[in-house]
Amino acid sequence: MDPSPTGLGLGFILPFFNPFSMLMGAALAWFWSRRRPAHADRYVVPVASGVIAGESIVSVAIALVNNLFLRH
Repeated sequence: MDPSPTGLGLGFILPFFNPFSMLMGAALAWFWSRRRPAHADRYVVPVASGVIAGESIVSVAIALVNNLFLRH
């Protein structure tokens, strides 16, 4: 299996923590699917979607706190 050109490109232009988070999520999903395939088929996508949405909400909250309450 060849590496994805899109994945390699994103790995070169994004900060380290983004591709590393993708790698960790993929490794956890792979491990989960090896241990409990039926459970993983049902829950991997909803859990990943929730993590992505939660990260976005926390990022907006941090930006609001920084701009509204921590101004210098």
